[in-house]
This record gives sequence, C-alpha cells and structure tokens, in this order.
Amino acid sequence: MSQGTSSGESVARVDGSTVFVLCDLDMGTSLPVAAAIRAVTGDVVVDLTGVDFIDSTGLRCLLKARRDAEGRGTTVSYVHPQPMVVRLLDITGTRRHLGLADACESDP
Repeated sequence: MSQGTSSGESVARVDGSTVFVLCDLDMGTSLPVAAAIRAVTGDVVVDLTGVDFIDSTGLRCLLKARRDAEGRGTTVSYVHPQPMVVRLLDITGTRRHLGLADACESDP
C-alpha cells in the first residue's frame, strides 16, 4: 500500500517498516516530513533516491528524525542518497550521524 502526502513524499509499508520516498527536502517540506516520520510508531526507512536538493532545514530534519527515533527505541534508516546529498553530508561531517558511513563507501 502506497500513499502520497501533502509534502510530496510517498509512504509504504515494507517488511514491517514504514518507507518514505522523499523528494527535495527544504524549508517548505521539512516540517511536514518530520511530522510524518515522528507519527510512525515503528521503524522507518527513508529512501533518498528522489532528493536532488536539500538545504540546512532538510539536513536538520534528517538528523533530528534519527535522534528522536533512537530516543523512542526505534530506528530511522536512510538509503539510496544521491551524490549531491552524499557531498552535503561529507562537507558537513554528518554522514556517520545518519548511518550512511559504510553504505556510501562503494558509491562513485
């Protein structure tokens, strides 16, 4: 089952986790995305395939979602980051905070 939300991401349940497939993540979309992730009671997977642009509020949203999930005893995992997202994470030193340190090592 998949559904869209007002901020452009799609949501589905896969193997017991809620999967969010995001589009660009910026000041206009970060708050609704953060609220949607926070509303999930179980584990979350965030697919970054469609994220071609992310600003500081988007990065803060990703970091806070992971930290909040850890506080609830659940997980937020990030998969398939685009090269631009990986570059931003490298520049800001936040790749490991999102759990992407090993996942991106083989990416070009």
